[in-house]
Amino acid sequence: MWRRRRNNDVQSGFTLLEVLVAFVLLGFALNALYGQFFTGLLAVRTSDAVAVAARLAQSKLEAAGVSEPLSPGETSGRFDNGFQWRRAVAPYRGALALPRYDAVVPWEVAVTVVWPDARKGKSVTLSAVRLAPKPGGGQR
Repeated sequence: MWRRRRNNDVQSGFTLLEVLVAFVLLGFALNALYGQFFTGLLAVRTSDAVAVAARLAQSKLEAAGVSEPLSPGETSGRFDNGFQWRRAVAPYRGALALPRYDAVVPWEVAVTVVWPDARKGKSVTLSAVRLAPKPGGGQR
């Protein structure tokens, strides 16, 4: 009365095609995750470089007219960490809108900092208007 069951009708395990499809899907999923991870690391690296460049530009901008004299033209240099800077000083374009001052002259100061591994166009520029004593003026 006991019936024997045949093993020929029942197959267990995966076919080779199912295993290959699973590996292909796993590969696509890992590739997408790797892309997201790499993009995140690149964004963190770029934001760190922007923060450092902004601090360096701020320090150069604050020194303009205080520890470094203001004179029209461009100057440039390199920081110890490899970042390059360029400072441009020009007469302030909105000077006509300012009240007339006999003792000071307004200057527009722009500082641009570029980091060493920057791709084209990766830089930080800060600008401000500084007042400097009028050359030979201010005395009546």
